[in-house]
Amino acid sequence: MRKTLLFLGLLLFAFIQSASGNYNIQQYLNIKYARGASFSPDEKSVAYLSNESGTYQVWKINVDGQSPEQLTHFNASVGMVQYSPTQNRLLFTKDTDGDENYQLYIMDDDGKNQTALTADPKSRFLSPRFSPDGKKLAYTSNERNKQFFDIYVMDLETKTASRIREVNAFNTIEAWSPDGNMLIVATHDNNYNNNLRTLNLATGESLLLTSHEGWATYQQIVWPKSKIGQKGFYLLSDKSQEFSKLCFLKMKKSVMEIMDSAQW
Repeated sequence: MRKTLLFLGLLLFAFIQSASGNYNIQQYLNIKYARGASFSPDEKSVAYLSNESGTYQVWKINVDGQSPEQLTHFNASVGMVQYSPTQNRLLFTKDTDGDENYQLYIMDDDGKNQTALTADPKSRFLSPRFSPDGKKLAYTSNERNKQFFDIYVMDLETKTASRIREVNAFNTIEAWSPDGNMLIVATHDNNYNNNLRTLNLATGESLLLTSHEGWATYQQIVWPKSKIGQKGFYLLSDKSQEFSKLCFLKMKKSVMEIMDSAQW
């Protein structure tokens, strides 16, 4: 809701400015965006999405400040991009003619050797995430039932995928544990309410981490490989507050601590 109101406010401002002769609406529509940055394993490059060319495509820029390089040139927009944690390879998603049935692809970080990992144009493949060793990929898909998104893990060497949990809900993969033995899965009721669950890949056991009343969101998880990661992970949440803030969720007792005292 806040994002929608902000967008409408900016649009109204643009029309007012246009009417006053300062700017025209086309100038605002031509503003370019960059989002979804991902560091290379050696932290020398950043891959990201930009609509500089008219649609969102994969770009790469070196951290030393060289000019950015466009890596994909599709008619359709790219949905996300992510570096492998161990190789100079990029995972990305793309649909066909805006149908939002996103498929998974992988390529070298110079844009070459683009390979499709999925090929079911009637299904969607969402929230893919590399395992810490870069050998597997976890994602959700509605292959089984178009209304729901089950949880899958793919072996990237063989390109074979296994459906490891069927859940009649909209699920996304939020993180792998640093040891690669567990996933954090988000189950979404709507854009303003979701829950996080663990999923033990060996046993299939699942544990609710975010029991709450009312609406709350839990997102953008970062699970440290350092010692503190043995206790839990960082995330953003707006539970019991108006704005999302940096928090730390302790796994053992499912207790979340707010780490950011800012009012915005």
